[in-house]
Amino acid sequence: MNLQFPHLDQLEQQAPGTASGRVAAAWALIKANLAAGKKPREVYEAADQDGLSVPYAQFRVYVHRLRKRDLRLGLRAVPNYSPQRVTHQIQPRANASASDKPFSRGESDPLRNVREQRAKKSSFDYDPFPPDGLTE
Repeated sequence: MNLQFPHLDQLEQQAPGTASGRVAAAWALIKANLAAGKKPREVYEAADQDGLSVPYAQFRVYVHRLRKRDLRLGLRAVPNYSPQRVTHQIQPRANASASDKPFSRGESDPLRNVREQRAKKSSFDYDPFPPDGLTE
């Protein structure tokens, strides 16, 4: 078996063939510039000048997906960004846990709205199943 992998080494050096792959490959730089306060349009224009060649609308979609992925994986940007250390820009949070989900709003209660409406009774509310049962 050949323990040297020249084809894999060459493949790593090539630019990705898909638009989403190109944006993902540049994600560390894109994220750092966005975190530094640059507008998405400015970041896109700079990336486009560097040969990203992705339409702006699609660029926005890819950035949104990559941000969601980072949130899901519990990744955050390191505040001290330096261009020489782009590969070390993202680090996992030390205290990431299941209860630390970004959009969780407490316990799930699918009937919460029904309970709230019943508590607000403002008029007659017919109950077809009274607690005492039907009598004749």
